[in-house]
Amino acid sequence: MTKTPDTIIPNNVAQLERLRVLLQDMDWRKFEAMVPRLVGHMIDVRFAQARPGYQDGADAGTAGRSGRRLRIEAKRYSTSFDARDVVGGLRQAIGQDPALECWIACATCDIPEQLANQLEAEGASAGIAVLTVAWDEADKPLLAALCTEDAAIVAEYAGDEAGQIALALAPPSPSCV
Repeated sequence: MTKTPDTIIPNNVAQLERLRVLLQDMDWRKFEAMVPRLVGHMIDVRFAQARPGYQDGADAGTAGRSGRRLRIEAKRYSTSFDARDVVGGLRQAIGQDPALECWIACATCDIPEQLANQLEAEGASAGIAVLTVAWDEADKPLLAALCTEDAAIVAEYAGDEAGQIALALAPPSPSCV
């Protein structure tokens, strides 16, 4: 994927806002599939997608691949979300996999501090790390940073425009000298 002048929004604030809208407007099934692909690309581990319906607290998990026990819950919201649903998802994931090492909550909106603290405490009591990746800061959202991990994956699931924005926001690749 290459940057072209007609596909790049002039400033980061406008790019970020447009990317947020595109992510919130995408089909939830595509969002739930895209997030594990991006995280997997970042840490070089493949995630298996959960079937629709009851998912035991995660949309995807590593199922022991590469010796890892990770699970991801992806939430696509335009407003705040149900904290009980998210905490319940973490509890289900802990119950499903006693060897779970990390549960990742990813959302298109901010995860309030109270909920992040509750998730962290819940995970810590079971010896599990909890990572939240959300649209947490208007100028530096972690979810946007995750999207810059692989613009081609973003384009595949969220569309070409989202992929172009992810590419434009990505830090420059280190050059070989």
